[in-house]
Parts: sequence; C-alpha cells; structure tokens
Amino acid sequence: MTRTKRPPPKTRVVGYEFDGCRLDVDAARAILDRAARSNVVTQFHAKRYTDEDVVWFNGPPGPALRAVRAEIARLVK
Repeated sequence: MTRTKRPPPKTRVVGYEFDGCRLDVDAARAILDRAARSNVVTQFHAKRYTDEDVVWFNGPPGPALRAVRAEIARLVK
C-alpha cells in the first residue's frame, strides 16, 4: 500500500519574527524564497527600513520550520 503525504492543515501555523535588529535582508529573502518553494514557509515578509530590518514568516510547525528559523537567526548582526 502506498501512502501519500497529506499536506499540513492550514489551521496549524507557527510564526516567527525578527525585528528591531540588523540582518542581511537579501540573504533572509533568499532563504525564505527557497523555503516557500519547498512548502516549509506559507507566508513571509523581509524588508529593510531606515533604522531596523523586519523579517517575519509563518508555516506549519516542525523541524523544517525550526531549521529556517535557525538559518535566519544566524544572519542577525
């Protein structure tokens, strides 16, 4: 019997936010784009402002999303 992986429910979402800090927004956007193509991240925003950078993202809970969070955290200066 072959099992297909069921997509994660849309109601279970975890969000992470990095704001009020300096980080490489372009690198963060590249990580989040890759994660979105892999369906690890469902929504994200990465923008550089004058005095701070803001990155937030949502996705289904689990080790893959925590790995994305760790990658983004390493970009914080």
